[in-house]
Amino acid sequence: LQAINAKICRCKENDIGKIIKEMKNLILVLIVFITLSGAAKSQIAPGSFKIEFRNEVLGGKVFTIMFYKKDNMVKFSRSENGKTFTTLIDYSANKYYDLIEDKGIKGNKYNSINYTNITGMWHILYNGLNETVRGWEHLPGQQIVAGKMCDVYDSGKPSVGGAKMQYFFYGDIMLKMDKLGHLIEAVSVDDAPVFADDEFEIPAGVTWLFEY
Repeated sequence: LQAINAKICRCKENDIGKIIKEMKNLILVLIVFITLSGAAKSQIAPGSFKIEFRNEVLGGKVFTIMFYKKDNMVKFSRSENGKTFTTLIDYSANKYYDLIEDKGIKGNKYNSINYTNITGMWHILYNGLNETVRGWEHLPGQQIVAGKMCDVYDSGKPSVGGAKMQYFFYGDIMLKMDKLGHLIEAVSVDDAPVFADDEFEIPAGVTWLFEY
């Protein structure tokens, strides 16, 4: 009986050893995946752009979003109800900043670029297709948006309210998003802009609220 119990214990120890080894391998794979994902998010295609977008949401509310890109620097800006909202993204340093100007400037610092969070706030894909759109149907032919020939991606199935969604891409930059209750469309595209020296600099006197 003791011999049988000893054999059972050895089997359990072997099983536990295998499980631990498999878990270590899985953790290693996850670390590599996270590292590669972070590296991908910290890269961006070269080139400069200045794009004015018209943003219209359900109910007729319309405002302008400005998009600026100079090589590794990206900037979004819009003004509403006397406040100016800005996101500055520095791909060289893998950092970005959210700023709100309203009787002073307040902001948050982020120590790594999160493309999903940024595009979720501004609704403009500026660094290629995300995982969702990559799985959509790439429609034949091209359509013109703000004088630029764009590839069109269609969700291929109804979304909320039975409507489809479409994205129009000029290279890596989305120039139009059309979905139920929300339309973003470029009205002008300058792909050889001249920027002020301080266009992508953090303004003086910012009160930093959080650092992530």
